[in-house]
Amino acid sequence: MGEEDYAPELPGRWPQIVLAVILVGVFLAAQLFSDRPQLPLKRPWIDHVADLPASADKMRYTEFVYATTATFPTGRRLTVSKLYERPADRSTSDWYRDNPAKLGYSINEYVALSMPFFATREYGYTLYVDNYRYMAFAPLEEEDGLKLLRDELKAPIGEGFTFRWWNHMWGWIPLLSLIGIIVLELRRARIKRMQSGIL
Repeated sequence: MGEEDYAPELPGRWPQIVLAVILVGVFLAAQLFSDRPQLPLKRPWIDHVADLPASADKMRYTEFVYATTATFPTGRRLTVSKLYERPADRSTSDWYRDNPAKLGYSINEYVALSMPFFATREYGYTLYVDNYRYMAFAPLEEEDGLKLLRDELKAPIGEGFTFRWWNHMWGWIPLLSLIGIIVLELRRARIKRMQSGIL
């Protein structure tokens, strides 16, 4: 008996097809819908935690954010040189009312090709304003700052918040799909060689 008699049956390619559909689907969705930049970058970001309660003096907290703030632009045009630009023309009361301060969680996100691969805590809890062109934020001093905010608002704002790490790691899905396709194709090629008696 030749060695080819012991070769396993050649598997079909349907697992590779499924993985290829996942890879292409996630990649295209990222290109069409993600506001993350294309080039590899560690970008600052604020995850939304909670809106301030209706009874809060939102203009006061919004002014506090701008008085003690750091800012960064958002979207695909984000570059390292723009990270410290300060926005202009934010003084009208309508603008403040339409973009009130909220409670967020400050992170650094590692991005490539509009997809996130990892995130780490930067400042933690922060008050922030998002006007869809940039974010302005004023970090709280962790538990002390958050406790002071809760005391002022008389509300357990942010209680029960859990950092949603999976929102910042889905870029691994197409990468792992590609690795799976390569591994399965190498296995298939090896079985083919075994069947032909090359191995």
